[in-house]
Amino acid sequence: MTLPSQARIVVIGGGAVGCSIAYHLGKLGQRDVLVLEKSGLTHGSTWSCRGPGGPAAQQAQLTRLMQ
Repeated sequence: MTLPSQARIVVIGGGAVGCSIAYHLGKLGQRDVLVLEKSGLTHGSTWSCRGPGGPAAQQAQLTRLMQ
């Protein structure tokens, strides 16, 4: 597979958050979005998407991201 040499928006990581960002950018009308992932998309689930708990839940910004 040949990757594009450029894109207007590049999302690094194809986990749950990266795929969600690309999806929502598309819903907002962005059409030049590239998602880069070293393995398959959603292959390694994003650790922060498992729900609140642990040290991440103690940080306000990460709690908002998980919500």
